[in-house]
Amino acid sequence: FVIGILFGLKPGKAFVSGVTVGIGSIGLGLVLSLLSDGLGTAIQQMGEQYGGGLNILDIGVGVGGPLAYSTSLGILMIPISLILNFIFVV
Repeated sequence: FVIGILFGLKPGKAFVSGVTVGIGSIGLGLVLSLLSDGLGTAIQQMGEQYGGGLNILDIGVGVGGPLAYSTSLGILMIPISLILNFIFVV
């Protein structure tokens, strides 16, 4: 909401955008939780078999794309996703 106001959105539109992003974040958290629960054991066994520690689940920029086009401020999500992805890889 605050970011929307700072970018000049009307309060109603900023509120709706904030709620949309919040609900999307909760949904993304649920999906990632189910994904990590379902694949956690397989990933851990693969890491042990190949002698590496796989302790980070990289969701990549694929999540940032749909999110970027669903909000008024979404154009910022692609660069933020790319930067975070680069930080996690390095």
